[in-house]
Amino acid sequence: MEQSFGTTAWGGRFFINQTRGLIDWTRRANDEPWISANIQRGLFRGLDLHGEIRSRGFSARILYTFQNIRFNSDQEAAMLKYHYYFPDHCLSIIAGGDFGGWSGSLTLKAERDGTSHRVHPYLNLRLRRKLGRFEIFADGLNLFNQQVEKIPGLPEAPRSFGFGLGFEF
Repeated sequence: MEQSFGTTAWGGRFFINQTRGLIDWTRRANDEPWISANIQRGLFRGLDLHGEIRSRGFSARILYTFQNIRFNSDQEAAMLKYHYYFPDHCLSIIAGGDFGGWSGSLTLKAERDGTSHRVHPYLNLRLRRKLGRFEIFADGLNLFNQQVEKIPGLPEAPRSFGFGLGFEF
């Protein structure tokens, strides 16, 4: 649901998603091998809130998400490999604007890990320019260089930069 007031918009949503028959790799401790198991059921519940201000080629957004996840399993595994990491709280602030044919955005995001309760900050930058059917862009991702293992043993890419050319058919 979203409500607009002139140059501002506010909204939110409550969500519940139940899945059945999840299969994942599980283990009870770090030194045990991973085994495949039927997790039976996963329940995802949460709340998203957002607000946006727009004015003459400039916009600012704030996004907040609270999420709670529960898994039921006959295995009683302490760790799940692919559903292991989830942020229980996430706050994002996104600012963007257009200047002389260029557009840019800056995203500052903080996630609190639902298992260790650590806060992981992220900073992303994007600059782009449309040239007819073409677009040139540059990205800087994860500029705080947080190495988060969203899947145990596979750390998220640290700081990265990209340059590219996009086109439409």
